[in-house]
Amino acid sequence: MKTNSQKTKNNLMETQFFFGQHLSGHYQDIQLRFLAGKLINGMQPAAVRQNSFIINDISPAVMVTTDENLLTAVINDLLAVIVSRNKNSCIRLTAKPFTNLVLLHIQDQNKAIRETSLNDFDDLQPLAAKVGGCITINNRKKESATLVLSLLDYASVA
Repeated sequence: MKTNSQKTKNNLMETQFFFGQHLSGHYQDIQLRFLAGKLINGMQPAAVRQNSFIINDISPAVMVTTDENLLTAVINDLLAVIVSRNKNSCIRLTAKPFTNLVLLHIQDQNKAIRETSLNDFDDLQPLAAKVGGCITINNRKKESATLVLSLLDYASVA
């Protein structure tokens, strides 16, 4: 009979196989709103220089279980790219939790994301993959675009 820790380890191994990743394994519960808030505070001076501002609309209830240091680096780099390319804009962060996935949306009211290519994130995609993430751009709305970081929630697969 398998113990809970053996089941968790097996589930993570299956998840790693499914996503094709070799993951670090240092996971903790992270309140996404709090983490994003810390990063936004650090980015506000750069946003103000661009006559832009950042809104954190992530619900306090949205949690993700992953490597906090890697996730911090990914979100920080995404924000840095968007802030540096935006002038006179509102940048809004939201998140939508699903059963085993959290979608972090970074939306601007300008054309910075629309004019951004996924190639601009080639160096960041492998780091995002290490936290079970994938970066995409949604250009459905005419007036804005959304940068999406899809995150596998390791607590839900454990």
